[in-house]
Amino acid sequence: MNLIVQQIRLQDGSRRITHITEVSGIEGTTFTSADVFVFRQTGIAPDGTVYGQFVPTGYVPGFVDGLARRGIKIPREIFLHQTA
Repeated sequence: MNLIVQQIRLQDGSRRITHITEVSGIEGTTFTSADVFVFRQTGIAPDGTVYGQFVPTGYVPGFVDGLARRGIKIPREIFLHQTA
């Protein structure tokens, strides 16, 4: 299991994790990846504070099945898009 966790400084000066990405394959110096969760900005308060939430992308990472085989159950629903 290889994950990339990206953090950036937002325009209000706060730091947020914006992406959790699974590295899904590596061949030589080339790798493929897929976002698992991303931060979606939903607004900015009058004082400049950034609002948003961390949301699933719908991609179920490959390590979920491997963990299940080891007795660690992760509900697949946490990876599914939430509909309003």
